[in-house]
Amino acid sequence: MGLPAFFIARLKLSDSKVRIIREEMLQVAEVVAREKSIDKSLVFEAMEEALQKAARSKYGQGRD
Repeated sequence: MGLPAFFIARLKLSDSKVRIIREEMLQVAEVVAREKSIDKSLVFEAMEEALQKAARSKYGQGRD
């Protein structure tokens, strides 16, 4: 299974900071999937939707 796009996107952070954030998000997804007995891909989708919603709230609809 490939990583969702939001795990691959480049941020204006140092590579080590991006790596840490990515690893922490993967760990959260794995723990939630295991504790709730749901597929990890569903957790990734929910996390991605939440991040998109937060970005739209902060930056507006017109930005990608």
